[in-house]
Amino acid sequence: MVGPVAAGKTTLANRLGPLFGLPVRELDDSYWRRGRLPDEAEWAAIHREIVQQERWIIAGDYRAVASERFRAADVVLWLDLPRRTCVVRATLRKLGGNPAPLLDAWRWIVRYRSHGRVETVQALADPDLTCTILRVRRSGDVRAFLSALGA
Repeated sequence: MVGPVAAGKTTLANRLGPLFGLPVRELDDSYWRRGRLPDEAEWAAIHREIVQQERWIIAGDYRAVASERFRAADVVLWLDLPRRTCVVRATLRKLGGNPAPLLDAWRWIVRYRSHGRVETVQALADPDLTCTILRVRRSGDVRAFLSALGA
């Protein structure tokens, strides 16, 4: 699952995991919540270990290693939600006690359109990908997707 900050990647992954009997891995847990931050080589190794597992749902964008994850995936669910939706959600998370700096979250959300989305399009254009790509652009589409799955 990929998309901008506060698109709902972790929330949706946590709903889909039990539905399909798949373990959910949140990349933020492996990157940010380990003490010191890993350098590029360490992060690539940590990420590789995650995607080499037989079954998983991975929530997180981390475009520097996304191509490897996309090649290992059966399905890439891209939550490409509107900027305003993500800004509101990030703000509500902060008000609810999330420790992430709000200004950083807003900055990443604002930059997503010109950087993250472009990089995601490029990574998903890889002709060697065999995964199904589902791009969701509105919160209502996420609800419809869950409804269609019976969740």
